[in-house]
Amino acid sequence: MALKKTKAQAGTTPSTTLTTSKTSLRRYFAEKSETDQQSKMTAAAGKSPTCNAPASPAPSDGSTDGADQKTLLTQLPSKSDLEAMFSRMEKSFGDKLQTLHEEVSHIDNRVQTLEKEGEITALHLTNVQSLQQVHNEAILFLQRKIEDLDNRGRRNNLLST
Repeated sequence: MALKKTKAQAGTTPSTTLTTSKTSLRRYFAEKSETDQQSKMTAAAGKSPTCNAPASPAPSDGSTDGADQKTLLTQLPSKSDLEAMFSRMEKSFGDKLQTLHEEVSHIDNRVQTLEKEGEITALHLTNVQSLQQVHNEAILFLQRKIEDLDNRGRRNNLLST
């Protein structure tokens, strides 16, 4: 089913205004409230890296001086800060991976033990079933033997009287 455009929809176009003014770094590092400055990344192992840079860029009025840019750039995390953060994350992930590996190994051992016990139980069940069959045949043989002896005893009683 095709949708028809109404006159209101057909006549409207999004209006965008382009400014040709020079952009500065200040709009990317404009001061924000303290809640906006908190990192939006999840902390690795409960520790959050300290970063004073704002979480998102803000529009600027176009006027900046070199001192503001320097202070903003010095607030960015350095290479060593990032390396330290990544090494903490790697260690955390490594520890978690090692823990998972140990748990999987433990579960694997338990499963193997249960499989062996299951095989032993199945073999034991087969043996019990075959022994039961032998006992059933022996009981049937003994019942027939008792019946035969009873019948012989009756015949002897009839002949002797």
